[in-house]
Amino acid sequence: AQPIRFRIRFHAFTLPLLCCVCFAVLFGCAGKKRVKLPPPTPARVGWTQRGIASWYGHPYHGRRTSSGEVYDMDKLTAAHLSLPFGTWVRVTNLANNNSVEVKINDRGPFIKRRIIDLSRHAFGLRTVLSTEGSGDSGEVTWAAGFDLDFQRDDRVENANVAGTSGALTKDQFETVTAAGFFLQASAPLGDRASLLGGVRYDRFDFGVEDRLGDGTGDRVMDAVSPTVGLVVQASPTLSVFSNFASSLATPTTTELGNTIDGTGGFNPDLDPQTGNTGEIGMRGQASSRFGYEASVFLSKLKNELVAFQDSTQDGRDFFRNAGKSTHKGFEASFRAVLPEGVYGQIAYTFVDAKFDEFVVDGEDLAGNFIPGLAKHRFEGLVRVSRGTWFGEIRGDHVGKIYTNDANSPNTAAKNYTLWDVRTGLTGQRVGNIQVAPFVSLTNIFNEVYSAAVAVNAFGSRYFEPGPRRAFSAGLTATF
Repeated sequence: AQPIRFRIRFHAFTLPLLCCVCFAVLFGCAGKKRVKLPPPTPARVGWTQRGIASWYGHPYHGRRTSSGEVYDMDKLTAAHLSLPFGTWVRVTNLANNNSVEVKINDRGPFIKRRIIDLSRHAFGLRTVLSTEGSGDSGEVTWAAGFDLDFQRDDRVENANVAGTSGALTKDQFETVTAAGFFLQASAPLGDRASLLGGVRYDRFDFGVEDRLGDGTGDRVMDAVSPTVGLVVQASPTLSVFSNFASSLATPTTTELGNTIDGTGGFNPDLDPQTGNTGEIGMRGQASSRFGYEASVFLSKLKNELVAFQDSTQDGRDFFRNAGKSTHKGFEASFRAVLPEGVYGQIAYTFVDAKFDEFVVDGEDLAGNFIPGLAKHRFEGLVRVSRGTWFGEIRGDHVGKIYTNDANSPNTAAKNYTLWDVRTGLTGQRVGNIQVAPFVSLTNIFNEVYSAAVAVNAFGSRYFEPGPRRAFSAGLTATF
């Protein structure tokens, strides 16, 4: 089948991007193998990348992403290998010029030539008024506007009777109207620095019509979110950045609609997650062939959304709020483009996420690690290319992951290390078709591991086993 090609573009009119433009300056896309790495330069609004997009839904729906957020395939999110979490991009289908704007909150895709993994899309409206500057020192450029997004769901649920559909338990029509108003400004500070700042107001109106009971009603969630960022080109080969941003993350209609007592309507006790995040980092080069990136971050969250299960409705995920929590850590990576077509990259992520205030059924969970997150993660890749042939080996180490809020002993998913190898050919032509055959061997050492965990699962069914050693062969074809 013919691959669908997309372009992703930074844009200047959503406030989450304000701090992320700074990120983009320092954490731009890693890109394909190059003979020479260019000096690090700030990524401008309007920067584009072309490639192939894919999408993912089940079985990842409801699991935690690499950013720590719970993946919701009905939200406007995406996975990218290197763009900072929170970056907003516009994705355009080059075949029909349709576009959608999504927030980066996960890592991927891990298939060659694919540049972004998308969730399912929604529909909406966005209007922006902005000024253009000449780049002179002290000149301020402005952007202001609003956006509207709409969601409509007709939810019908039946009881599970020995694997068959039983009595109707839920029948309701759900609506979401989201409106955002924003103002942002940026200004160069001399020849080496730029300052960005702004403010955004978001309002989410959730409505539900319960056709079976008296759960009809609405919920309103809103917040004002300021942000500020600074980028400094310390030298021709080093950029330094810092930023601060506040955030609002509402529950989804699924999270609101799942109630412990099984009644219709929305959960009146589930509130949106809010927080403040600060980050400082750098990106640079040791020479024309070696590059590095590093950043440290601290997030203070209130009402963090936490999944759990209950014996009354086995297998269904419910959500509650943790009082306060803290996420802190750092990321670092190093890459090298060596002679003879050799490329290497290694990355390390450290995340220390704990509850500060959280009481469940009288048990004080303050100080416990937030389940579902690995504290340590290493990733490495070595790729060798000779003409149209390539070969690569990839390693991935994931640390221990707690599976419940109580951090119960003997329930954590153990750390594991996976090794994969892959080889193939690129740019092979068969008539008017360009093909790229490949073979791969994944999980070389046949590691037994948990690919994901079900947080706070009922009956201690926390673990989702990962695939064992597997051989595959195939090809991609471009017409």
